[in-house]
Amino acid sequence: MKPAIATINSEALRHNIQLIKSFAPNQKLLAMIKANAYGQGLLPAAHILADQVDGFGVARLREALEIQETGYTGKILLVEGFF
Repeated sequence: MKPAIATINSEALRHNIQLIKSFAPNQKLLAMIKANAYGQGLLPAAHILADQVDGFGVARLREALEIQETGYTGKILLVEGFF
């Protein structure tokens, strides 16, 4: 069986974010990039989206710390539960 491959077009992603923001211009937009940005790479996704969104949502503290270590100073919502 061949592995599934998903390729994200960063320009199309930026365009789609701007389109979403145009429908709700006075709202904040949080990009959920948990689980390694759903297999696309946490830090590459954060880099592409950082200037487009108001913050990031992640599922693990490790992910939040990795994003902070890049120098990102925006908001990060940690949605990890208690175990």
